[in-house]
Amino acid sequence: MTRKPAYRLIVSLLALSPLAAAGQGPMSSDAAELGVVHWHLPDAAVQAASADTPSGYHEAIEAITSGQYQAAYWQLKPLAEAGYAQAQVALAELFRNGQGVQVSIPTAIRYYRDAARRGSAEAAYRLAAVYASDEGGVARPEKAERWLARAAELGHAEATRRLATLAPRLARSQRPYADPAEG
Repeated sequence: MTRKPAYRLIVSLLALSPLAAAGQGPMSSDAAELGVVHWHLPDAAVQAASADTPSGYHEAIEAITSGQYQAAYWQLKPLAEAGYAQAQVALAELFRNGQGVQVSIPTAIRYYRDAARRGSAEAAYRLAAVYASDEGGVARPEKAERWLARAAELGHAEATRRLATLAPRLARSQRPYADPAEG
């Protein structure tokens, strides 16, 4: 099944939600394939997860799921500028995919980097993916390795798996444990 950028964005943002991060909002594999999410949560879990979420974030995600990308941009921008990492990742995805805004890989990188520096494993992983590819002509394998290592340090399961497959191929002196704050 070929996924469109909007599908990838919606599924990935839902996976980034506070409920999913807390392991309380799993998507079934069938639902994920169809882009449909069914949340089965007690009201207390929804309230607990929502307590730490800034006002406007859920509305922005709803705007994205309904294809209202410009509205989502305007809701996410102040949250991202205020330092809310999940909003930074969501905004980076909008810029990476050109949804509601013009494609800007440098802007996506800035938001991913800011979120990763705030401890977002998903942001570090996505930043590694941008640097590993040639999206926007920014292929930088050494930065990709550093950010992949940072994502693994932050507990990103896929980053850990990918890093483990890369480790045998990297000389001990080349392993990507440098400070990701450099770039």
